[in-house]
Amino acid sequence: MPDTRVPVTVLTGYLGSGKTTLLNHILTANHGKRIAVIENEFGDVGVDDALVQQRYETSEDIFEMNNGCICCTVRGDLIRILSKLFKRRDRLDAVVIETTGLADPGPVAQTFFMDESIKEHARLDAIVTLVDAKHIEQHLDEEKPEGAENEAVEQVAFADRLLLNKVDLVSEADLGRVEARLRAINRFAPIQRCEQAAVDVGSLLETRGFDLERTLEMDPEFLSTDGEHAHDASVSSVGINEEGEVDFELVQDWVHTLLQTQGARLYRMKGVLSVAGRREQLVFQAVHMVFKWTSELRREEETGRRSRLVVIGKDLDHAQLRADFAACVLSPALTARKAALAAKAEQVCRWARELLPTAFAGEAATVCEVRRSKPECPIETVIKVMLRKPKELTVCKPLVAVTREDIAGVMRSWNDVLRRGATVRALAEQALPQAVRGERVIVDEDEAQHVTGDDFETAIHVLCSPPWSMKVLRRLEEVTQQNVK
Repeated sequence: MPDTRVPVTVLTGYLGSGKTTLLNHILTANHGKRIAVIENEFGDVGVDDALVQQRYETSEDIFEMNNGCICCTVRGDLIRILSKLFKRRDRLDAVVIETTGLADPGPVAQTFFMDESIKEHARLDAIVTLVDAKHIEQHLDEEKPEGAENEAVEQVAFADRLLLNKVDLVSEADLGRVEARLRAINRFAPIQRCEQAAVDVGSLLETRGFDLERTLEMDPEFLSTDGEHAHDASVSSVGINEEGEVDFELVQDWVHTLLQTQGARLYRMKGVLSVAGRREQLVFQAVHMVFKWTSELRREEETGRRSRLVVIGKDLDHAQLRADFAACVLSPALTARKAALAAKAEQVCRWARELLPTAFAGEAATVCEVRRSKPECPIETVIKVMLRKPKELTVCKPLVAVTREDIAGVMRSWNDVLRRGATVRALAEQALPQAVRGERVIVDEDEAQHVTGDDFETAIHVLCSPPWSMKVLRRLEEVTQQNVK
C-alpha cells in the first residue's frame, strides 16, 4: 500500500552555510508542488521570514519559530504547527523545515518517530545539510565546553545529502580536503558541490533518503528521550529591532569596525534595513569576516520604516551591540552632528590645502574619520592628498578635536620626509651603476609587508627599462649613504 503521508525535508547546516538561499531557490523553482515552510531562528528577532516572503510573495504557508532552538525549547511549537498543517492535508504536497544554524538535527528527526500524531500524517523524507566550504573546517575543529556538542559535526553526521556550498570561494585542493573530512564523518551521504545553493530541486524533495536503521546504527540512542542535549553557553544571539531609518554610512562604519575587532567571534550577521534616502529595504549578510550587501527588498510604507538584524557569536556584549546600532538610527541630533562634522571636515580640508608642502601646493585633499582597532588611538582623522599615488596623513584624534596646529604638525613631518627623500635620492643617483647613470630615481617609505611590528622600509626605484627597485629595511630618516651603496 503506498505511503500517502506528507514528506518532510529538514534543511540544516551551520550558521551562514546558505540555508535561506536554498529555501528561496526551492520555493521559486518551477516544480508545481505546494510546499509549507517552517523556519526556526536562534533569537527573538526574526529576519529570514522577510527574506523568504519577498521571494515567495505570501506569508500564508510560512511559519516562524523564535525564542529558542528547534531541537530544544521550541520543539513543542514544531508539533503544533505540523498538526495545524495536516488539517488541510489535501492542499499540501511537502513540508520544508529550516532549522537554526545551531540546531542538532537528531532531536528534530526524532519528532517524526516519537510523536504518534505526527507519525500518522508525516514521514521524514530526508535531512539535507548545507556546508560552507570556506568556513566548515574551523567549525568542525572548534573546542566545545564539556557536555556541549559540536553542532557542525552533528549536522554532517545526520545528513542524508550534503550540499557543499560556496565552492567558488576556495581552491580545488581545499575542496578535496573538506570532502575527505565530510566523508570521514558521514560515509553514506552523497556530496554535491554548488554555488549560491543552486541545485536541482528534484534531488532534494521526495527522495526517501532518511534511513532509520542506518541512523540507529550510527546513534543507538536516537529514539531515546532521556539523553542530555546542550549547546555552548558562550554562544548567543542578539536581536535588534529599531524603528525609523538608519544612516547608511554610519551602518557601514559600524559593520566594518565590528568585523575588524570581533570578526573571529562573529559566526553570523544578517539584517533587513530601512535606509534613509531609499524606498526599498536593504539586506546585508555576514559570515565571520565575509560580508556583503545583497539585493534590495520590496518598498515599505513610509509609516512603517524599521530595521531588524541578528548577530550570532561568542561572548557577545548585547548591550553594547544594541547601543552602537541605535547610534546609526536617523534622528535630529544625528542630523545636526553630521552637519557639524561636514563643516569641520571642510575646515580641515582648507587647512590641509593651505599648509601643503610647496611641491604639492594646490592639490586636492579629502578628510574622513576612521575607527581603528588600536587601544591607544581608536579614532583617527585621515587627510588624503589626491596625488597620482594618494598620500594619507593621519592625526590621532577624532575629527571634531583636530586643530590647525595638528595639521601643521603632520605637514611639517611630511616636509621633513620629502627633504630626507631628496637627500637619499641624490645619494642613490651618485651610487647608480654606470649602465643606468642618469635615469630617474624615486624614493618612498612604506610599511614593510614581510615583517612584524611597526617596521618600515625605504624603497628606491630606478625608472630604467625594465624598472629596478631596491629596499632598505629602515625608516627613510634612518637611511645612510652606506645603506644606499
